[in-house]
Amino acid sequence: LKSIDLSLNQIPIVCEQELKPLQGKTLSLLSLADNTLYSRVSMDWGKCLNPFRNMVLETLDVSGNGWTVDITRNFSNAINGSQIFSLVLTHHIMGSSFGFTNLKDPDQHTFAGLARSSVIQLDLSHGFIFSLNFRLFETLEELKVLNLAHNKINNIQDQAFYGLDNLQVLNLSYNLLGELYNSNFYGLPKVAYIDLQKNHIGIIQDQTFRSLKKLDTLDLRDNALKTISFLPSISTIFLGGNKLVTLPNIPLTANFIHLSENRLENLDNLYFLLRVRHLQILILNENRFSSCNQDHAPSENLSLEQLFLRENMLQLAWEAGFCWNVFKGLSHLRVLYLDKNYLNFLPPGVFHYLTALRGLSLRDNRLTVLSPSDLPANLEVLDVSRNQLLSPDPDLFASLSAVDLTHNKFICECELSTFISWLNQTNVTIFGSPADIYCMYPSSMAGASLYSLSTEGCD
Repeated sequence: LKSIDLSLNQIPIVCEQELKPLQGKTLSLLSLADNTLYSRVSMDWGKCLNPFRNMVLETLDVSGNGWTVDITRNFSNAINGSQIFSLVLTHHIMGSSFGFTNLKDPDQHTFAGLARSSVIQLDLSHGFIFSLNFRLFETLEELKVLNLAHNKINNIQDQAFYGLDNLQVLNLSYNLLGELYNSNFYGLPKVAYIDLQKNHIGIIQDQTFRSLKKLDTLDLRDNALKTISFLPSISTIFLGGNKLVTLPNIPLTANFIHLSENRLENLDNLYFLLRVRHLQILILNENRFSSCNQDHAPSENLSLEQLFLRENMLQLAWEAGFCWNVFKGLSHLRVLYLDKNYLNFLPPGVFHYLTALRGLSLRDNRLTVLSPSDLPANLEVLDVSRNQLLSPDPDLFASLSAVDLTHNKFICECELSTFISWLNQTNVTIFGSPADIYCMYPSSMAGASLYSLSTEGCD
């Protein structure tokens, strides 16, 4: 017997006597979730004793039982010494929420009874905790993963995380944090991953994360940030869905940066990001890149492999004659996405230096003409679907391994016969349904698949 699931029953009490046959055993899971366990009865723990005595539980799930701070504290004290590596206590009712001062947030006594339980993972998500109080987790010295997502946390008191010397993952997503201060994360010498997405964070003091020497990944998506001056040099940075209009010129090192859904407009910011040392993946979809005040020296970057610039407005910058060299220093770039940039032309030589580029997406633009010199020499996969290509030169695609040509505006006259012949004979993989490669003009042939057309009489 390795796993016992007693969830969704109506078990009001579990005491030492009931589980005595399990003493001496190790269980991968014991679930007592959703039972209103201990929450609707007056407990005498002196008589009930420790239900998990002499047991080792890899995961104990007591979520959804309506536990208050008092119930949780009494339970923790009762099971003192029982080995529980992962404690799941989600969907609790601990905490004062937003404004209910008569209800208590957990304090330094709430989990004190777990000091000898070797808890490595603690899940307190989906509750009403408003304030992380002084030394709240100080006895949980072995804890490595702490999940506080989906609470109402608006305040982190000084030394709230004191004692968590081995914590590696901290999840504070989906809370009500508005500001972060330099002292908020003191006491986390080994934390590597902090998730703060979906809060309301607008202000972060400059030293907030700089003392976290092991920090590797910081997720701040979907907040209200207007600057990144607080950013330390770490490997992985998520900043999508904020209110960033411009970026400060700060020393930065990262492998992965996600900045989609912001308000970046000037390409100065793109040149800055392309100079970030060790950067391999840069995601800038759904910004407003459209202006370039002056020509820049190319951003030499020998590490960048993937660049995402979907749903910007590069057409406006390029038609003014500026920033045509934006990709010049990216000799190791392998994948480039330029979908939905309103492009009706490509600046001469804009991809010329992308000698390592293997995949290029120009989907959903307004291109009517492409020539072989427009594309990088070693390109393998090209997406030019949903453009306005009229009569493309088949030589353009001859060296590719795959291409998407669907939903263009082909003019089905004799000038297209060479392309139609190539389409029916090529070894290049053509993505999409044949029905989606169709005539737009003349009107008498609108919607007809190019594969169904004969080129006889077009010598």
